[in-house]
Amino acid sequence: MSVPAPRVQRARGPGSWLARACAVAVVVFSAVAQAQVGTVNLALNRPVVTSSAEGPFTGNFAVDGDAGTRWGSAFTATEWLQVDLGQSTPIARVVLTWEPAYGRGYTVQVSNDAATWQDARVVTDGDGGVDDLTGLSGVGRYVRMRGVQRATGYGYSLWELEVYGVGTEQLSITGLNTGSHTWRVRAVDGAGNSTLSSGPITFTK
Repeated sequence: MSVPAPRVQRARGPGSWLARACAVAVVVFSAVAQAQVGTVNLALNRPVVTSSAEGPFTGNFAVDGDAGTRWGSAFTATEWLQVDLGQSTPIARVVLTWEPAYGRGYTVQVSNDAATWQDARVVTDGDGGVDDLTGLSGVGRYVRMRGVQRATGYGYSLWELEVYGVGTEQLSITGLNTGSHTWRVRAVDGAGNSTLSSGPITFTK
């Protein structure tokens, strides 16, 4: 993606997925980039913890990539399943594939310590089948489906839980003057969560 030559301006407040780089600490180069959802299922074969399991239908079957195996919970409303992604990750999309015992109401949550949870999506009108939840915002190592309301007299039953992060975005900025440039890059999502590069990037044109 090419971006027109930058303007000289003061730094302003963040926008939606704003990639901002500062050259020589005075000139601000900005470009708006659409956040791309990653294509790798981060939950695949990752460690799982559940509140319960109905007989042999343990939680690992919900992240094994096999459409014929499932997790089934005890027959109460507050059951949950969480997956450990291994590292803190921006979460953009979660896909839940339900067996007929689905969740009418549930919350998808993220956490960095599996103790304090942030809601990424609250669902109150689930209708079973495949719930493809996009446009999520939140960063965490752990992702959890926390049941609120069952659709049947059984528990919750998931064929598969998939988690996708944010893909990489490449920007090309033209029109830089010859000389030394120092950049800092900040990514800001629609919820106002931001990540700033750990240090300046210096290069010479």
